[in-house]
Amino acid sequence: MQIITISPRGFGANTYAITEDNKTAIVIDPAQPRVESELIKRGLTVTHVLLTHCHFDHVGGVSALQQSGARVLCSAAEKKLIGTEADLFAMFGAPREHYSVDETFADNEEKT
Repeated sequence: MQIITISPRGFGANTYAITEDNKTAIVIDPAQPRVESELIKRGLTVTHVLLTHCHFDHVGGVSALQQSGARVLCSAAEKKLIGTEADLFAMFGAPREHYSVDETFADNEEKT
């Protein structure tokens, strides 16, 4: 298993991509749209996006990855906050990109 860290340009959270086969990846908190191109350069296709929370500096690249076919997952509690003031887009004047959650998960839940 390989873990790739993609540091943001400017303000944003680190993004992490996990791959086992060097072809597909799961991405955690894609902070910026450029995450997709960084992974394409590495020959990786993103299958899933996992969100730790919906703050703008963690989700800026979700829309681009979802449009490319990645499924988006987050906790059920966090899903309720997406698109609300809790995401802090308005507070920081960040442009809002639309994305939706395909599936939710709960603490200690295992998926196959």
